[in-house]
Amino acid sequence: MAGVDGLVSGIDTGAIVSGLMAAARRPIARLQAQFDELSAQRAAMQQFNGLLSSLQSAVEALDTSTEMTAYQLSTSQPSALGVTASGSPSLGEYNVEVVSLAQGSVDRSQGFSTATDQLREGSIDLTIDGVVTNVLIDDATGTRSIQDLSDYINANVSGARAYVLDTGSGATPYRLIIEAEETGTNNAVTTQVNVTGAIGTVLSMTQIQTAADAELTVAGTTVYSQSNQPVDVIPGLTFDLSAVTTGTARIKVGRDSQQTADNVQGVVDAYNAVMEFISAQTGSSASPGGPLAGDSTMRAVSRRIQSVLNTATGSGNITGLDAIGLGSTQTGTLAFDAAEFKTALAANPGDVIATITGASGLFGELASELDIIGDPITGFIKPRLDGFDSRMGDLTARVEAQEERMDAYETGIREQFVAMELVLARYQSTGNFLEQQIAQWNKS
Repeated sequence: MAGVDGLVSGIDTGAIVSGLMAAARRPIARLQAQFDELSAQRAAMQQFNGLLSSLQSAVEALDTSTEMTAYQLSTSQPSALGVTASGSPSLGEYNVEVVSLAQGSVDRSQGFSTATDQLREGSIDLTIDGVVTNVLIDDATGTRSIQDLSDYINANVSGARAYVLDTGSGATPYRLIIEAEETGTNNAVTTQVNVTGAIGTVLSMTQIQTAADAELTVAGTTVYSQSNQPVDVIPGLTFDLSAVTTGTARIKVGRDSQQTADNVQGVVDAYNAVMEFISAQTGSSASPGGPLAGDSTMRAVSRRIQSVLNTATGSGNITGLDAIGLGSTQTGTLAFDAAEFKTALAANPGDVIATITGASGLFGELASELDIIGDPITGFIKPRLDGFDSRMGDLTARVEAQEERMDAYETGIREQFVAMELVLARYQSTGNFLEQQIAQWNKS
């Protein structure tokens, strides 16, 4: 139909339709502007939520004395004996000798020419920590080869693992290996093969390594461990045994004040990122602010987390946050003096840690407040994001409905102009006919 626009009348009906549609679409443009504004606000609120989550993670990682305190650990034989802090070890030096390592049991079969040689039917009993697991060797179970038997054990038996070893030597290089998943005598695996069938090769298993506990000497006392990573042999420490020591190894445990200060700095940085975002959104005389300028939720969150700092007190000999190098700036961010913190930590380590951690410590109270703020049902952020989603969904539906009406409206207008052109075309045709008739009459 577009081909007849203005063909008879000479009117630019396309331009007229475009103008009418532009005027009719103004309400849609307003709805789209509202949607774009809400979208920007939601994106900013989501960013704010991410910053709060980062702060919460940083605080919760350090809101107990064990998490907050960092230690300097050293060992005189690191290639044989490693050590990490798993709790709150006492400061000092310890003598530890690794006499032997823990190991798991290993059973090995005779050799086979291929991993799929047929086994004679029967079963194999796997005894793990006194519990017997009977594994059938038959066609129904699909375990008539060492490869299939290995796969079945790995999929169905807890505490044991199996694999087929290719020795690469001789006519029968393939052997089934069954070993304990964990080291130590309590985790030992023993095997016993029972034969019932008459066709195939009889499976034979031999134990080539017995399970053993690690043996250490600590303070002149023998200690046994099922694992090569024993925990709390010395309270608060985890060992990593990789070899027998040459005589006695010396372990030193000291406080790492620099790492502890870095831990605090991480929380300070996360807190300041939240406050700087709030400041940027609020704006100033020199800045119009962001999409959340004047937002009540953001103001409420700001008041709640700042109130924790305003009411925080010290513990013991620590009179307040300023005594450990923490203080608020005029812009609402936190300032942290690491040197002052380390000095206070050296003088009163227990009081400094108590000021920061625990339910009544700074980080403990801040963690509780952030839990309230971030609660998905009764908190501040999730309900607000849900509100944005609801309003944006409503606007989208309204725009879609308006677009459908606009399509129908444009179709109707164009049909009217086409009808007008067709009527004019008929009148023009009649006029041409009459002119021709009059001309003929004049000639006559």
